[in-house]
Amino acid sequence: MAGHWNQIMLALSEKLVAEFERGLDERNLQRIVQFAEAVPDAKIVAALVRQLGWIPVTKSIPIRDALQHDF
Repeated sequence: MAGHWNQIMLALSEKLVAEFERGLDERNLQRIVQFAEAVPDAKIVAALVRQLGWIPVTKSIPIRDALQHDF
């Protein structure tokens, strides 16, 4: 199943990069999915993305300390 998921992410990122040029490569798509799993409330996600954009939001994903991550 993981191999299939990776193929989907790769194909999607190639299409998005072709259309939007940057910022939506496979690595960033994986971070976006991780963020969506970590913060399942769509309203919170939408508010953060509107205010900050995807890249700063996805950079917070590797932070393991709960207090730092919530900040």
